[in-house]
Amino acid sequence: MVSWSFRLAMSLMPAYLLSFYFFGVAVIDHFDLQAWSPAQIPLCERKYCKPQTAASVLFAIKSTAASETRRMLIRKTFVRQILEFVPQAAYTFYIANDTSAVTVVQDDMTLLADLPENKKVATTIKTHAFFQTLTVRHDWVCHVDDDSYVQIYRLMHNYLTNAYYYPFRTLIARKRDEPDYLGKAFSYPGGQMYCLSWDLVTAFAHSPLNYTLSGLDEWPADDLLLGLFLSTLIMPFRFVELSNVLAYDVGRSADVYAYAHTPNPEQGINPHKMKTDAQYAAVAAAHELTFAF
Repeated sequence: MVSWSFRLAMSLMPAYLLSFYFFGVAVIDHFDLQAWSPAQIPLCERKYCKPQTAASVLFAIKSTAASETRRMLIRKTFVRQILEFVPQAAYTFYIANDTSAVTVVQDDMTLLADLPENKKVATTIKTHAFFQTLTVRHDWVCHVDDDSYVQIYRLMHNYLTNAYYYPFRTLIARKRDEPDYLGKAFSYPGGQMYCLSWDLVTAFAHSPLNYTLSGLDEWPADDLLLGLFLSTLIMPFRFVELSNVLAYDVGRSADVYAYAHTPNPEQGINPHKMKTDAQYAAVAAAHELTFAF
């Protein structure tokens, strides 16, 4: 059963978004559609495209207070790529308030002090709550689960700084489809990693999600929630799909087109579901040795 508060929030969303786009309830950077057109951008094979702009990117990595070992692994792998190769990018680990553990909030961590750390919060509203804390504009904000690795150079070069993917009403992610949720069929991003242009981040962060912590059992997973929100947008947005070749769950199949398959370091951007630290380190090492694109 879906709670009445969630149904009410969804029913109010179209009216809210109408005011958002036409009356400026929430502040979004102005964008002149007449001044920009994809037709003005010379097409080329993506493999040989060079970055046209220095897009600013924030990588927001979902973590927990108890996951310090995993954070250290991430700092030594794709965070190192960010620091060495992408000076215009930033990152943070965001965590909720874990009263059962001693939380040392380091400089590269964001504490959501009003949220308790538990599985239900982590899988429903935690990312939305983090987006609400953002005050510094970035062209892109990329959410990343901490059991995912990101080949930063390949993602930046082929997508985030590629002029063909302008950071306006754009979502870059592995695509999943929901045939019927609250009577709606829509596509939504796989929660392992997705990159949103700043206007979509702002719209989602200011969406009227009226929830209570005690009622979260009836709420959908955060990636489904984002997809449901995006499906209500009055103005269209662009969903750039990362195929299973590029974004995948780590599994045993040798078929790189399968949903889950063995690591594909020559092409992969976002392997996912490395549950143990040893598995994460091995998959990350394989991708770090392969910077071909």
